[in-house]
Amino acid sequence: MLDPMGPRTVDIARDVERIIAEIKPDLTVVDSYFTAAKDATRRLGIQWVILSPNTLFELAREEQGLGAFSWSM
Repeated sequence: MLDPMGPRTVDIARDVERIIAEIKPDLTVVDSYFTAAKDATRRLGIQWVILSPNTLFELAREEQGLGAFSWSM
């Protein structure tokens, strides 16, 4: 089943890109759950940081290849 939010997420990411291009910030702060904004900042290649109450471990776990942070030691 296709994600019904997929096309809308692309639209939101494009809107975020447009806003960033208009404002031209030195640094962009993105909420960790705002996937469209993370995609937009990566696509634009600008400097950005994640705003989150979570630890780096919790945020990076999903980004690691082969689930490395999920392995038991």
